[in-house]
Amino acid sequence: MKFKIYFPNTPIKIKFEEKNKENLLLSVDEQLLVSNTKEFIETFYEKGNEFADFLDYISNYTYKSDFRKEFEKLKK
Repeated sequence: MKFKIYFPNTPIKIKFEEKNKENLLLSVDEQLLVSNTKEFIETFYEKGNEFADFLDYISNYTYKSDFRKEFEKLKK
């Protein structure tokens, strides 16, 4: 599994790569993290949607992004 997204409105690429059946390698710029895949994906999905809710709120629901669609890809 390989997946990448960009942090909203920035050139910061976030890449995910399956390291083995249980672990995920995450890279943001030159920073690396190895984490339990299931735990990381569930938490990232939840917190990402909370962030999208926050963006909606502070923009008075005018912020347009495919952010939520990208998070849905993570769940698959």
